[in-house]
Amino acid sequence: MLLPQALTLESYSQQLRQGEVWAPALKSLAAQYAPGHPPELIPFGSALVCRLGPEQVLKLLPPFWQQEAVTEAAALATAQDRLSVAIPTLYATGELEGWPYLLMETLPGTPLDRVWPRLDGTNRRFLLQQVGELIQELQSLPIPPAFTPWHTRLPLRQQELPQRLADHHIPEVLQPTLLTHLAEHFPKLASTMPHCFLQGDLTGEHLLVYQQNGRWELCGLFDFGEAFAGPACYEMIAPLLHLGLSAQERSWLWECAQIDPPQPLLPWILSHPHWSISLHQAIVSAQESATPLTNLESHLS
Repeated sequence: MLLPQALTLESYSQQLRQGEVWAPALKSLAAQYAPGHPPELIPFGSALVCRLGPEQVLKLLPPFWQQEAVTEAAALATAQDRLSVAIPTLYATGELEGWPYLLMETLPGTPLDRVWPRLDGTNRRFLLQQVGELIQELQSLPIPPAFTPWHTRLPLRQQELPQRLADHHIPEVLQPTLLTHLAEHFPKLASTMPHCFLQGDLTGEHLLVYQQNGRWELCGLFDFGEAFAGPACYEMIAPLLHLGLSAQERSWLWECAQIDPPQPLLPWILSHPHWSISLHQAIVSAQESATPLTNLESHLS
């Protein structure tokens, strides 16, 4: 066997950066799709990804993420040539010992989060406008049949929240309040709000930029494995949390995306599977406030 069998999510995560575990399988796939180019692991992200030469990227997923492979292939097929930025061309899909994989184009560009902290206000505002416009473009796409709907994901997010609060070292005194807050607003989040195409994880890690005439501009987007059909406001959570925006920048992004912030916003944030340092800092700082949820809402909305 080339790949580990009967993995759990925990054991997969523990072995993800251990190149020797994956070397036999990756070498086999490299020989098939990129002869003469040894696979090079990309050391970030939650999935196993490697470069096969300068123009190809291979994503190899464990069997329990089969749906993610189906989703990403459907999203790429739907969005190809329909956005103002580049997305990867999908070259091939397949399975190796029950593990699905996708062979995709390598996109040029620099992840936005690598340059964002050093950008001036003018360039930030310009990029946020482009991100907002990209969100509008994504939400105008047809929803592929392979996409899972929001209401089927939300119960799992609610079930996972206690463990995520513990994993992120949220003060124990606040955890019951946050759990109650999400439970109280759960019916509204699960209601039949209009659904649209969502990339689902629009962070600075997945947005690519390039520099032209001294200004950084948006040029690419990748990783559609968490795409699904859901309410428009959900797409805003990842960029709001992960880019560390000021209050004015947050307001500008909502305006450029032409989406009204939901009230309250915190339940939507708690329903997102990927948190950020900024959210953790906000929750911890709120511990000293007599009205922690109000504190959080003012910090994040």
